[in-house]
Amino acid sequence: MKRMLVGSLLLASRLAFGDDYDCKPTVKYDCTATACTRDPSNGFRTAEAFAFASKTNTLTACLWTSCWEGKATQLQRAPLSLTGGLPSQNPGYGTIVVSLTINDDKSFVATYGQDGRSITLDMGTCTVKPGAGPPT
Repeated sequence: MKRMLVGSLLLASRLAFGDDYDCKPTVKYDCTATACTRDPSNGFRTAEAFAFASKTNTLTACLWTSCWEGKATQLQRAPLSLTGGLPSQNPGYGTIVVSLTINDDKSFVATYGQDGRSITLDMGTCTVKPGAGPPT
């Protein structure tokens, strides 16, 4: 009984801090200043993911061989739009700039880039871990 009460209290305290978003792409474009090209492969669907934890205001991008993670700057609440310069969790991979917009229907658009000459655009859907909603 004591464990159930502690578990319920932990769950209630977690839910009070806001939603967590886990986003998986279904469409990917690689863009330069002159053109965007749709990635016809499906490999990126399992190799790329984006997440936002509103409790800690942490934005994460896992892209193929590394993950980048850092504090997000919230640009607007509806739709939820975030950006951040995220350092790699692996030495030598540098920092990437990520922007993530999550719509009310849980669809998302994410852009990321590192070299200043190109960006990648991912679109897909997010699952939401229940909570009190987006950060204020």
